[in-house]
Amino acid sequence: MTTALPDGVRGIVLGISVEYLKKARGTLTAETVVEVPEAPAQTELEDHAEIRDAVAVVARVTVRWRLDPVPPALAVIDTDSSSRPT
Repeated sequence: MTTALPDGVRGIVLGISVEYLKKARGTLTAETVVEVPEAPAQTELEDHAEIRDAVAVVARVTVRWRLDPVPPALAVIDTDSSSRPT
């Protein structure tokens, strides 16, 4: 999620919880879809993910984030956009 944050916004993980539903077998795949809000002020966000094996969901994960603007003293001016990941 940190790569999806808008410029000038930082995210800090406040907590992670996992609910184990059943014993997993074989290859596991995790998937989440999150819409990152603009954060003109401090905001909390929960992101939910499901972990699946070939048969079913085996676990659910919740990550609680605090999003807030980067303080001006910590902001870095980046004029070279070619160095940013795409």
